[in-house]
Amino acid sequence: MGDIFLEVQYNHTSYDVTKGNNKAFLGLGAQAFLNITNTKLNVTLEVTGDINIMDDKVGRYRWDGTFDSGMPLIDNVGSMVTLLAGLSHQPVKRFYYGIAAGPGFINGNIHLALKPAIGYMTGNHRWTGKLSFINIYNRELPAVVIQNKDYKMKDFGMVSFTIGLRLNKS
Repeated sequence: MGDIFLEVQYNHTSYDVTKGNNKAFLGLGAQAFLNITNTKLNVTLEVTGDINIMDDKVGRYRWDGTFDSGMPLIDNVGSMVTLLAGLSHQPVKRFYYGIAAGPGFINGNIHLALKPAIGYMTGNHRWTGKLSFINIYNRELPAVVIQNKDYKMKDFGMVSFTIGLRLNKS
């Protein structure tokens, strides 16, 4: 059927409207590689939950960069959950790459999340390491900003480093 991994991940923010307030996240997750066709192509399912570990409260609280402009506050990303599905390809026994997409939940809002990844597995597939990039599209914009035609919607992007331990026996 496939392998299921319990994962621990560290995410470092690459870009966000409040990047200084959302620098780094730690998370837990699970990823399943389902070999449905007996080829090197696998269906992947992944669920992760991450919490913000470096909220430093830099001065990016308002959408225009000020503290007292009357504009609404920007919500920090305190935590997020992603539920992703996609495909991975394993051209050789220890190396894989893939892409997954699905909903990302931030501050009670649902966004599209996209996660391309490359990974390495030990010879017996007991451990895996993965480098990926997570993009959360159009992160939480208040109505005032959406009505401002000069403002471009901002995405939330992170580089993710993951270590996983296989839970099932192959």
